Amino acid sequence: MQMLRIILDLLFPPHCAFCGVLLKPGSKEGICGDCRNSLSFCATKHCCEKCGKPIDLPYALCRHCKRYEVQNFDRICSVVVYEGKAKDGIVAFKGNSLVESGVVFAELIADMVKHTYANLLFDGVVAVPPRRKRMREKHFDQAGFLAEHVAKGLHIPYLRRMLYQKENRKKQSELDFMARFENVNENFVVRKPMLVSGKTILVIDDVCTSRATLNECARALKMAGAKEVYCATVATTA
Repeated sequence: MQMLRIILDLLFPPHCAFCGVLLKPGSKEGICGDCRNSLSFCATKHCCEKCGKPIDLPYALCRHCKRYEVQNFDRICSVVVYEGKAKDGIVAFKGNSLVESGVVFAELIADMVKHTYANLLFDGVVAVPPRRKRMREKHFDQAGFLAEHVAKGLHIPYLRRMLYQKENRKKQSELDFMARFENVNENFVVRKPMLVSGKTILVIDDVCTSRATLNECARALKMAGAKEVYCATVATTA
């Protein structure tokens, strides 16, 4: 088995998930030293207790979560701040279907979930559903890939394709803050409500920006009977 690992490392040498630099054979972390030292990890910052975005001390909630106290998700946590090499790595993962990077991101999410939600027992992992147009163009569901591997890492059932989008609406990245909430409003549907009813669910996505998509996924899950809905992403905007 060890020899097979050595051969695979020689044939397919590991690269840093964020910057793409070649790593030493046998490297298990998937992140180079420079990125490990330079990335802005949320676990080392003071973050909003609701949405997980880095905020200034001594506040417990960011301005958005203070203003909108009633939100559908119970909490969001993220691994890194979406900037610099973190942004570059995630964009490359999504655009080029980089499976190797996705596995590393999923491992980082799983570690963050263990750290942030240490006292919670999840009944299932759900992915934010892709837009149908994107799937036709890219044939890669990045959130689904992450969710499946996070579920494996946490030894929790992966509820594949539990959510879907009713309509093929605009890309969230093309819209301003408030328009993102309008764009996803009531657009997510739960396929099998009996599998989430009364359950504590973990929703996975790649990036948390306005919170609109995660909030709407949580709404759909709770409308279907989910007891609690927590979320986790690779990155969050500052």
